[in-house]
Amino acid sequence: MSLLYFALGLIPVLAYLHELRLARRLRDAQVWINTDQVRVGKTFNVRVEQALRQPTTIETVRVGLVCDKVERRVKGEKAASFKAPQFEAWEDVKASEAATPERPLQAKAKFTIPSDQLATTPERQPGLPRYAWRIVVETKLAGADAYRAEFPLKVVADE
Repeated sequence: MSLLYFALGLIPVLAYLHELRLARRLRDAQVWINTDQVRVGKTFNVRVEQALRQPTTIETVRVGLVCDKVERRVKGEKAASFKAPQFEAWEDVKASEAATPERPLQAKAKFTIPSDQLATTPERQPGLPRYAWRIVVETKLAGADAYRAEFPLKVVADE
């Protein structure tokens, strides 16, 4: 039994070492958008910048716009909250590119939130369903696992 507890204790240590190894090559991504308010039905630009700690090859960079819907589902006498993607749009913005600490990774994408989608649910609004928008950045380096970061995005209804 001690061997089992030892093995289970290694899981968080291995996860930490994995993140530490990735952090030696890549810093956290930064994201900018070109508008102060993102509106349903409007187009906006996304700019991603990610610094590196050492020279490496960027295999792919993907930027996504995702909306999650949280709703309540009842099955028999039990009810539970369930989260599922309501909308997703992805752009492959980089592929097979060398990057160095002096020349950070830079990428641009353009997204339009369809007019049939709902705005972000305000925090103070009670009840379900709730809608939450986010920008997702996925970076895959040569010889390393993928980096993924999510950035919340407040979307307002077009007036």
